Amino acid sequence: MMTMNKARLIIEAAITKAKEIGRPMNIAVVDAGASLTACMRMDGAWLGSIDIAINKAFTAKAFDIASHSAGTGSAWPEAACFFLPGKIQVCSRAR
Repeated sequence: MMTMNKARLIIEAAITKAKEIGRPMNIAVVDAGASLTACMRMDGAWLGSIDIAINKAFTAKAFDIASHSAGTGSAWPEAACFFLPGKIQVCSRAR
């Protein structure tokens, strides 16, 4: 179950990765039902990408794929991905 504490940890991991690659991001976390749990915009992240991050996280969970695979035809059915902005992925093994 996705909790606020888990969402916070995911966001912190994403912030660390975004800083590491030098790219501010909008970060969206959805629960197992694809409902938004948390969303955060880093300083300097594009305002227009907020909606994209939320929709990408929803789509990835709704189709049970990693967000970097959304639209490419390459899916990871063995993983349940809860948070997926840009090129950052945080997945949990579902089985």
